[in-house]
Amino acid sequence: MLRILTEIKTEESTFIKSYSDTILTEKNVRKRVKNTGEYFARLNGFFLEYLEKYNIPTGYLKTVDKNKLVFDNFTVFPFNCRISNVLEKKYTAVFSINVNELLALPYSEFYCLDEQKHLINESHLISFDLATIEDIKIINRICSKVNAVLKSFFERRNFVLGELICYFAKSNEKIVIIGDFSPLGIKILPVDGNFNDCKFLKRHNFNDLKLYTEFLLELIKT
Repeated sequence: MLRILTEIKTEESTFIKSYSDTILTEKNVRKRVKNTGEYFARLNGFFLEYLEKYNIPTGYLKTVDKNKLVFDNFTVFPFNCRISNVLEKKYTAVFSINVNELLALPYSEFYCLDEQKHLINESHLISFDLATIEDIKIINRICSKVNAVLKSFFERRNFVLGELICYFAKSNEKIVIIGDFSPLGIKILPVDGNFNDCKFLKRHNFNDLKLYTEFLLELIKT
């Protein structure tokens, strides 16, 4: 899985996340892709502002220097939640459903932060003091609302929200969602199921990611 290098900085009462132009592969191969940091920040800023309109707490304040997001100061939860509206390939044999088939109800999975290989459950979160029962309830409610809002956003543009990775933090004792609304956190699929026309929606290499990022930027303009 690809990932982008970021830098975290705390200043007084704010939390600043800077996106670089450097993309890494699982084998730590690095490549600089021009304007990636700016584009990732633009996409995250757009969707965070969009969710705020639906009273979803984000803690987001503004974007500065094109590639930096400024939040109210917070403490990040050491896990993320992946919401899936379509079935992943790894589950097709188990449930006898076709890959990317749209589900009537989404399912969610928790993973150790930045490690999508290590699946954990709510019992792990509680047992290892990563979150309280009340925290998990709030996180699940926010995930459900975010998924509903963004599903509608993409459906109006003739796409299906296949997958969304959500990151959370606690700011002033309040749980907020802080991402990830980038090409690495959002997977969309054509509503007609014609995947051959949307090869660039895959995110397996640098070129795919560049094309997908540019596509999402065009999509948020409509």
